[in-house]
Amino acid sequence: MRARSPNIKAITKTCVLFGSSAPKSLLLRSFARAVHQVRRPIFLRGANGMAKSGKFHLLSASDYEAWRNLSRFCGQSIDAPRDGQTSNRVAWARTMRQVTELRFEVPAGRWSLYLSPPSLELAPFVKAFWEVHGFGNFASQRVLPKTTLEVTFNLGPPHRLTHPGGAVINRYAWVSGLQQRPFVVQPCFDVTRLPFHLTGVSLSPAGAYAFFGISMDELTNDLIELDMLAAARFRTVHAQLLETPSRRARFQLIETLVRDGMRAEIRVRPFIGWAATQIERAHGTVRISDLAREIGVSRKHLNEWFQQQIGLPAKQYAGIARFQRLVANLTRSPPPRWAELAQEFGFYDQAHLVHDCRAFAGMTPTALHATLSPDGNGAMEI
Repeated sequence: MRARSPNIKAITKTCVLFGSSAPKSLLLRSFARAVHQVRRPIFLRGANGMAKSGKFHLLSASDYEAWRNLSRFCGQSIDAPRDGQTSNRVAWARTMRQVTELRFEVPAGRWSLYLSPPSLELAPFVKAFWEVHGFGNFASQRVLPKTTLEVTFNLGPPHRLTHPGGAVINRYAWVSGLQQRPFVVQPCFDVTRLPFHLTGVSLSPAGAYAFFGISMDELTNDLIELDMLAAARFRTVHAQLLETPSRRARFQLIETLVRDGMRAEIRVRPFIGWAATQIERAHGTVRISDLAREIGVSRKHLNEWFQQQIGLPAKQYAGIARFQRLVANLTRSPPPRWAELAQEFGFYDQAHLVHDCRAFAGMTPTALHATLSPDGNGAMEI
């Protein structure tokens, strides 16, 4: 069945059905144009709860919350129920929200990383809730740039955080904005005898923008103690986390904090949310000029809005997304052939890959591969 062209007036009031044979690229282009022209966000929901069923319903919505569910419903991060599984969205979501434990035992230490996906309501804003707990054998960790902003609560001994803007000893909680360079975390205790214990949430730039209500470039390349932003609120949650023995209950506390803190009147512009999603799904290999042309704005205009609402110009954000994919591959690969990786992951050549590693990790690709922690979060210095 051939897809019908969306009616711009009707699309904000009625359901528009795209046939099962309509290619995703056609859907995305039509959807983006509609949102941009009517200047109103639109809710995306697939038949039987999932867009992978092949049919797409576009429903009107009063705000932006569900727009970036596009990447969740159509992307690779969350798969739709397979044949024979339940098609009920509530039961499906409950199954997908199981806490996953990843255990690591390496010369740098032994620890567990726990991950829990967000509810469908928070999926446009939250990448994951996480917790790490264990013992280390390292002097410091060089935390690498990523496409998320991290809200971290320290449930163990204090850490020293060092970044280009200075250094601070943190005992409670901090937020790290988008980083263009690594920052260093140093435990202020003997990690071989006392366990480190951190928990938090990975926010998308759109989620951080709605949660903190400030221009995202104010957080870029910075680490800010949460006491400075809203002391009473975060101190209360930190105290509750310390008194909560259940990991799942701690995740629920953080989820409640995020949900209650989201400001309905503060949302990134729909075309910016769409462009950021395309960059993330393409792992930074999409051309920014093509995105600007698809949206119908100039590249300069796109970068200005990215700087304010995402935290970095679009090209730099894409560079971090590409580097993040490279790092994820290095955690599970033997000694790599850098020229082949450069071609596979969208770098111009090997020299481009080396340049980005030096810029984002502060070291050569070979040194990064040798010191990279198995969870991909940073480079361990023993």
